[in-house]
Amino acid sequence: AATNAQIYDALVRPVIRAAVDGFNGTVFAFDQTSSGKTYTMSGSGADPGVIPLAVCDLFDTARQVIN
Repeated sequence: AATNAQIYDALVRPVIRAAVDGFNGTVFAFDQTSSGKTYTMSGSGADPGVIPLAVCDLFDTARQVIN
C-alpha cells in the first residue's frame, strides 16, 4: 500500500545519494508478471515512479552543487 514516493525515499534515494558521492549503484525490480514493476519504475503523472523521481533528485543535487 506504499506510494512510489515512499518506496523511492526508503530504498532508492540512498542509492542515488551514494552514486552522487562516487559509488556504483543499481536499483533492480524483480517479481512475477503483472506485479506492478513497470508502474513502480515509471509511475504516472499523479504518482511519478522511481525513474522520474531519481532524475529529478539528480538534477536537484547538481543544482545544489553548482550554487
